[in-house]
Amino acid sequence: MLKKELLDTFRSTRAKIVFFVFLAIMVYNFADTFYWTHQAYDFHPENYPGGLENMYHPSIAGFLNSPGSSNNPQILIKWLLPIWGLLFGADSPIREEKCGYLPLIETRISRKKYFWKKNQGVFVCGFLLMVVPLTINYLLCIVGFINGDYYMNLDAYVGPGQTQWFNFSMAHPVGIYLFYIVINGVITGLLCCMGTSLSMALPSYPLVYAICFMVWYPQISNGSSILLAMQPFLNYPVTTFLTGYVILLIPVILAMIAGYIRRVKCDTL
Repeated sequence: MLKKELLDTFRSTRAKIVFFVFLAIMVYNFADTFYWTHQAYDFHPENYPGGLENMYHPSIAGFLNSPGSSNNPQILIKWLLPIWGLLFGADSPIREEKCGYLPLIETRISRKKYFWKKNQGVFVCGFLLMVVPLTINYLLCIVGFINGDYYMNLDAYVGPGQTQWFNFSMAHPVGIYLFYIVINGVITGLLCCMGTSLSMALPSYPLVYAICFMVWYPQISNGSSILLAMQPFLNYPVTTFLTGYVILLIPVILAMIAGYIRRVKCDTL
C-alpha cells in the first residue's frame, strides 16, 4: 500500500508539475543570487584587483536564506505550502471517494491500515517534494559559491550576548543548513498529512483547500511564526522555534483525528 501511494504520486502529471515548479523556483533562486553577486565583478573586473569580494558562503546563498534580489521565490513556496502539498497528491482521498474507489480498497485492506498507509505515503512524498529541490539548490550553491566565506556580517554578532543556538549555527553552517533542509521536509510532510486527513474527513475540494490555507496563514503571520523555524541562522531563542512547531502540530493532530473518525470509525460524520 505504501509503495503504491508513492508510485501513484510520482506517476501523476499534476505531481510532476508541482515538483518541477519547486525545482525551477529553487534553480532560479540560485541563478538570481549568483547573478547579483557576480554582476559588478564580471562587468568591471578592473575594479577588483584582489578578486571578487564578499562571496557568500554556500549556506548563506542557499534558498532558505536567499540573499538575492527578491524574496518572492520564498513567498511563493512557503506561503502556499499546504496548497502545494494538496496539489502534489494529499487531496487524493477526495478523488478516490468520488470515483467509488474506496469500497474496492476495503475488500483488500482494513480502513485503519488505509488511513495510516495513506498518511505515511503523503508524508514521505511531501518530505521529498521539499528536500530534493532544496538539496539540488544547495549543491548548486556549493559549486557556484566555492570558497565563499561571507556571512552578511552575521559572524560579527557571534559571542556571549547571543543565543547558544545562533552561536552553534554559525560555528557549523553546513551541518545546520542540512538540518534545516530536513526540518523543512518534515514540516511539508506534516502539512500533507493534515491535507490528506482533512480530505478523508471532508471530501470536498473547496472546503479542504480553504481550511488548509486558513489554518496555515495565521501560523506564518504571528510572533512565533513557523517560518522562523524554517530558516537557519536566526538569532531567536530555541523556545521561539519550538513554539512554532507546537502551533503547527495542533491542527495537524486535530485533522488526523477527524480523518481517523470519518474514515475508520464511521461512514459519515
